[in-house]
Amino acid sequence: MPITGSPLIAFCCTASGEGGGWLPPGAPALADRRCAAEGQQIPVVAMMEGALAETVAYVKGRAAFGASLFDLQNTRFRLAEAQATAHVARVFLDHCIVNVAAGKLDSASAAMCKYWTSERLQQVLDTCLQMHGGYGYMDEYLICRMYADARVARIYAGTSEIMLEVIARSL
Repeated sequence: MPITGSPLIAFCCTASGEGGGWLPPGAPALADRRCAAEGQQIPVVAMMEGALAETVAYVKGRAAFGASLFDLQNTRFRLAEAQATAHVARVFLDHCIVNVAAGKLDSASAAMCKYWTSERLQQVLDTCLQMHGGYGYMDEYLICRMYADARVARIYAGTSEIMLEVIARSL
């Protein structure tokens, strides 16, 4: 099932005056982007994990050169790299969520989480789609729909460039 639709807003709190009054485009009702960003990144990280599970199952069942694609060292290494990325994304997101609950998450860290997980999602999905070969471009395959759906993560609630600006202002 592809993840489409409105971004998930799971956490909301207020920090008045921080960030110069900037709010994510299209979301003027959000009182604090720090909390909202973490809620929006939950499906981003979940999509990374789901794409990897889908791809590992696919390459284990797909034969090439007399063996499964998973038996090829390059395939295993690329998927291992994607798994490491997804794991770091999960740990980073969980850390930010804990800080939200404790009232300790700053805007720069929230922006880093949104920027980094959104950009890495595209990277992980690119690897997963590549493992599917030509089938990766067919709508019948979940990875195709995930790849198309994921692009919005780098746009909604503040583009990656806006997140970089928030981070840069904290330096």
